[in-house]
Amino acid sequence: MRPPAKSKEQQIRLLEKEKDNGSYFISPIFVITIEDIFSKYDMLDNKVLGYDEFKSFYECIGRSISLEEFRKDILRKFQSTDKGGLGGEEGITLQGFKDFFLEELTFLIR
Repeated sequence: MRPPAKSKEQQIRLLEKEKDNGSYFISPIFVITIEDIFSKYDMLDNKVLGYDEFKSFYECIGRSISLEEFRKDILRKFQSTDKGGLGGEEGITLQGFKDFFLEELTFLIR
């Protein structure tokens, strides 16, 4: 898909900053993008990304991750299931995936 020929190029903010406390949150348009990415990699459609699904996503962004690292660095840190997904698989939930993106992006801007 391409934008219309005469449309103006726009920059979209991925993060917004809270005025009250200065913390960051994901912009509404980027939330939709993250949800689409999650859905694409949720091959079992069980509302969690298990190790193989998350690993596929991670490799797509040029990183690698072992099962041990996935459990230690992702599942323990971000909202996840403990074999509680619809397929009985441990994995990161959509909210955990959003939190993962938020942490990665805030790290980049600091």
